[in-house]
Amino acid sequence: MLSRTHDGEIQQSDVQTRSIAESVHRKRLYYLDWLRVVAVLGVFVAHTGDIFDTLYWHTRQGGQGISWNALATFGAEWGMSLVFLLAGASAWFALLSRSGNQFIGERFKRLLIPFIAAFILLSPFQAYIMAYFIASGYSLFHGTLLQFFPYFFEHIQIGGDLRWMTIYGYHLWFLAYLFLISMIALPLLLYVKQERGMQFITWLAAFCNRPAGLFVFVLPIALIRMMLWGFFPGYQGWTDFYSWFVLFVCGFIIFSNDMFQVAIRKQWKIFLPVAFVCIVTLIASNMVGVLNEWEKAQGYSAVYLFYQLLLSIASWSMTVSAL
Repeated sequence: MLSRTHDGEIQQSDVQTRSIAESVHRKRLYYLDWLRVVAVLGVFVAHTGDIFDTLYWHTRQGGQGISWNALATFGAEWGMSLVFLLAGASAWFALLSRSGNQFIGERFKRLLIPFIAAFILLSPFQAYIMAYFIASGYSLFHGTLLQFFPYFFEHIQIGGDLRWMTIYGYHLWFLAYLFLISMIALPLLLYVKQERGMQFITWLAAFCNRPAGLFVFVLPIALIRMMLWGFFPGYQGWTDFYSWFVLFVCGFIIFSNDMFQVAIRKQWKIFLPVAFVCIVTLIASNMVGVLNEWEKAQGYSAVYLFYQLLLSIASWSMTVSAL
């Protein structure tokens, strides 16, 4: 029988931490691979469906199709939440067998180099196509593709908002975001792997195994959105960046202890109905014409706080349900 002393609790925690890390290191969680497949497939479906919303200007020259802004808004929020949470899970598995420096080198090769290569080779080509077929910032250019390459790089404007990476990086912007988030989060991830960090994780896992305990992760996500959206509104801005940062860390945490998996298997029946209610609310608000007002509500008003909380609950509920 284990002692109930403080030292005994620490020893028990250390044994649990080592056994969990060793068991996770030996097995591959194939459902995470399939969730990545589903997430990437969702990107294709979402961008194909963009011709039916009013948000994505790349796909139309004028006019609007049937508006499904609610689904587009929610799809972007939930889809990217899942992507960054899965990336955080990958960071946990990577750091089981890598040092911090090795992790940095691997992320540099897998994320930053592909982004830079795509930025140099593919972004000018896509911008050139849009310059001729879609009203864009390059519509005044008239010349050949080779002439456009230097023109593209000469007209890059780097601003204080990270969205300049999405404007010029096009569809591989998330590689740059993921690299930055991985680097910023690394000191915290390394601390979590230490003894005191794992003690906190053990306590948090026990808390989350209470009924609906996993909702605790909604709090930092909602807090970030409520605090920042009024200053940095819009998709892919600083608000989204720090929300995805939190989800990245959440992914790291919930795969560092098997107790979180137990909680997910018990609580998905709570989270799925909650997600359904959130989705229906977004669709209904779009149908009656108030969704746009919610998105542009005055900072820190009741409507503003409600909408940011709604998106936070929706994205986390769908993510837990997917897991």
